[in-house]
Amino acid sequence: IIRLPLSLSVNWTLTLAFILGLVIDIFSNTPGMNALACTIVAFLRKPILNLYTPRGEDYSESEPSIRNFGMSLFVRYVLTFSLCFCTLLFVIESFSFFDIGRLIVRVLASTILTFLVILGMDSLTKSGREKRL
Repeated sequence: IIRLPLSLSVNWTLTLAFILGLVIDIFSNTPGMNALACTIVAFLRKPILNLYTPRGEDYSESEPSIRNFGMSLFVRYVLTFSLCFCTLLFVIESFSFFDIGRLIVRVLASTILTFLVILGMDSLTKSGREKRL
């Protein structure tokens, strides 16, 4: 969801996010939790990006990556995105704030792990200008 092109319409983004969440739900036997979290985060994708982009710059034709956004903007974007996703997923899963300390620890640990995995995966991808073997 993070790496989808920004030129993609909101309807397609929401549809793809819902299908991705539904596939994850089917294979992990969770009744709609990932589908809901992915759809909400896909809806928040552009507002999250608008939070950090300078007013004069237009990123609407690019794909979010370290190479296109720069390290600072991409790190803030991914960190906020993963924090929103992990918070939504764990709040939907627990469906209560009974053990708030455990919930916060789970959200923070999962956010850090998700953030590191996304940055690692993004650093492995090559740009279109680099030669492939």
